[in-house]
Amino acid sequence: MQLEAAASLAPGFADVRYNLGLLYDSEGRTEEAAAQYRRALQINPGYLPARQSLAALLCRTGRPEEGLLEYERVLRQGFQSADMLAKMGRAALELGRVEEALQYLERASFVNPDHALSYYYLGQAYRSKGLRNKARAAWRKHLERVSDWDALRRGLVEQPPAA
Repeated sequence: MQLEAAASLAPGFADVRYNLGLLYDSEGRTEEAAAQYRRALQINPGYLPARQSLAALLCRTGRPEEGLLEYERVLRQGFQSADMLAKMGRAALELGRVEEALQYLERASFVNPDHALSYYYLGQAYRSKGLRNKARAAWRKHLERVSDWDALRRGLVEQPPAA
């Protein structure tokens, strides 16, 4: 494989390590991907794409605590997006940290008022606090902003649970 050869020939290039991580991640080789992302970050600690990819991988593979720590490092580097904040909110919800999740999710909806997924998780957070009306309002906003109605109908997009 060309990227593996490039990594052996140029072990100090963060881009090669990051791209190799992306390749491994796409093949489901998550531990190898995480190792490559970490290696890219050893070479260049400020490499935001590697840190974001590592954070997403950790959250996706059942390690939300570690994923949140990586996302928080991204925030400290000055980057934020509604998508990332929504993922952080989801991870905090998985950990049972509802107040923290609410902070991330409300910030996500402020950063991008049209980001559908942030409203979905915001609804979950409100519901877990017993705020049914706020949960319904958040889920309504989610459904109003989902752009792929066909995918929603087929169950490919998360739908709010019955309140």
